[in-house]
Amino acid sequence: MINWRHIIIFAVFWFVCFSLHAQEECKSITVDIDELPRFNLQPKEMFGRWKDSEIYFFRIHGIDVDRSGFLYITDSNNRVLVLNNHGKVVRVFGREGAGPGEFRQPAAIKVTEKQIYVYEYKNARIQIFDRNFRYISTLPAMFGIISKFAVDNKDRFIYLPNDSDLKRKGILLFSVNRPHQFVGSFFDLKLPDKRQYTVMTLNAMAMEMDKKNHLYVMRKPFPTLFVFDDQNRLMEIIKFKGKPVRDLAKPLKGAKGVNRSGIIKIFCVDFCVSENGDILILLGGRKMLFFDVHRRKWLCFIMKPPEVPGIDDTGYFSGVALHKKRIFLVDMATDMIVCYSLPEKY
Repeated sequence: MINWRHIIIFAVFWFVCFSLHAQEECKSITVDIDELPRFNLQPKEMFGRWKDSEIYFFRIHGIDVDRSGFLYITDSNNRVLVLNNHGKVVRVFGREGAGPGEFRQPAAIKVTEKQIYVYEYKNARIQIFDRNFRYISTLPAMFGIISKFAVDNKDRFIYLPNDSDLKRKGILLFSVNRPHQFVGSFFDLKLPDKRQYTVMTLNAMAMEMDKKNHLYVMRKPFPTLFVFDDQNRLMEIIKFKGKPVRDLAKPLKGAKGVNRSGIIKIFCVDFCVSENGDILILLGGRKMLFFDVHRRKWLCFIMKPPEVPGIDDTGYFSGVALHKKRIFLVDMATDMIVCYSLPEKY
């Protein structure tokens, strides 16, 4: 005769042990930015020079890079531009509209081995294309403003951040094969009070994924990086601290931590993760953090702004991409892509 009481007790015991084991596996560390080794990086190349080039970007919104080093850029001209390793435009795709292959304010873009995903803010959707920009399907995206989303390495699931007022909070999971099917949600990040961080939380969450299907989720205000394994279990929490920096933009009215002189607490502007797990975090004040996954070492880079004739306020970076040892930054002041190189020795 089956003793259900013993079975229930054993099941509860196993669940508690498993939960405790999962909690023990999650590591929490704090990185002090002011104590990291520092390197000054000089710009190596600039794509889309101000008014004197065949390339002319107009308010760049999204940037990504594929395995071959080709850059994919979205801008306010409602298009996607593809650049080769030398900064030459090899393809321009899209026009204004709401149909397949048409865009209205394309923002975030994600390029995988087989497919291209483009998020549009005004059309509130994600269009999915193959690598030749042939239309595949559309996923409605009524989840507030998306700064960066993730796709697993087999093009099965899309991970979307959600900081809107919908009932579904945290990270939303959708099926690519069934674009309209909501799979589930997990991990509410408990974002700061929007009344105090109105501007900063518009894009308060960003995410990336490496080739092991490890998901990296960045909370931008008071930057905290959450790392999940391929089963969506939290593995690591990395918090960053440091002295306040002078922001290059105008002070945010009513935002906590900002005074009239433009001094603002540490915040993340954008970040990216390479296939092997190297992490690049763009901070305010032209600072950048780099994590070498092989050496398990954090570094701090000070990015010298590009020199552009007739423009003094360059170096207000808003987006970042990484391919091997090349760093690509979006300069909002000039609508250029500025290229840097990781130091050979550190």
